[in-house]
Amino acid sequence: MSYEPSLTRGELGKVSFVIPVYNAENTIVRCLDSIVHQDYEPIEVIAINDGSTDGSLGILREYEAGHDNVVVIDTPNRGVSVTRNDGIRMATGEYLAFVDCDDYIDDDYASTYVSQMDARHDIVVGGWRRRTGAGKLMFERELSGSEWESYINVYTWSKLYRRDFLLENNVQFLDYGIGEDMYFAFTARARHARMKVIDYVGYTWVNNDVSVSNTAHKGLKKNLDVLYLLDKINALFNVKPEMLKYYYKRFLVWWLLYSGKQATPDDFLAEHDRVMRWIDENQVRSRLTPFSPRLRGEKLFERLSVFTFGIIERLHLLRLFSLVYCRG
Repeated sequence: MSYEPSLTRGELGKVSFVIPVYNAENTIVRCLDSIVHQDYEPIEVIAINDGSTDGSLGILREYEAGHDNVVVIDTPNRGVSVTRNDGIRMATGEYLAFVDCDDYIDDDYASTYVSQMDARHDIVVGGWRRRTGAGKLMFERELSGSEWESYINVYTWSKLYRRDFLLENNVQFLDYGIGEDMYFAFTARARHARMKVIDYVGYTWVNNDVSVSNTAHKGLKKNLDVLYLLDKINALFNVKPEMLKYYYKRFLVWWLLYSGKQATPDDFLAEHDRVMRWIDENQVRSRLTPFSPRLRGEKLFERLSVFTFGIIERLHLLRLFSLVYCRG
């Protein structure tokens, strides 16, 4: 089906769901069912098949034939960022939401988010839960409404966007192998998005050990430079908010621990030195401590991770730590 993008004001009240689909024949039915069975009527589903090599496209075509509000776009493989950017342009709704093809949403997802959106807001931010592929609950992240929680949730999903805001401010995904969600979220923040954080949890993020997001970041790969991503984000801001500076610190600790675990000790130490130089050269060293009351909503584990890593640095124990921690 050909589909002309709508760049004009969207249909009032309609929610356009954008789903990038790649080799999801085992999960896309659950994902689509959770959207087409919403208790909210004005919904559009834009499913973009990103060059799948399995049976995903056939399943999408069946849903398109059976539902007037499902539109399927078939393209060569171009990656999730390009796919989502196309979805923003193609959508016809006043509001826009993203769902990943492995995931699914609760029946009242659209109605709840729309009820929380008003003329004072551009983005409504909610919580999420994570489950194993077998359905076992791993954790649930309910938000309490703090400013810091709007920094924590850089994921594309579990949000409702006013589509006009995204178009008018050129809020797009970065076509890069890491951090496309982060870049999108911080572009919106740099464009002064008016955000509302709600305590609703209606998005289920399904853990997939072989997904791109779970494999691309491991091992400090030379073709994925975390500082390229941070340079792009940092350039969005004329004045760096203090919470952004702390977010850099928190993110880089995660990056070193998650990606560096599969690296050699020497590569881990070299990456640590490189990212610390970046922080100093860009004058974004945070004055916030991990236990600052301004970080309301931060989990204890995340506070302790940053705090403990800082102690290891100050005691000059990184070499010993890397010898024990790194597996490369």
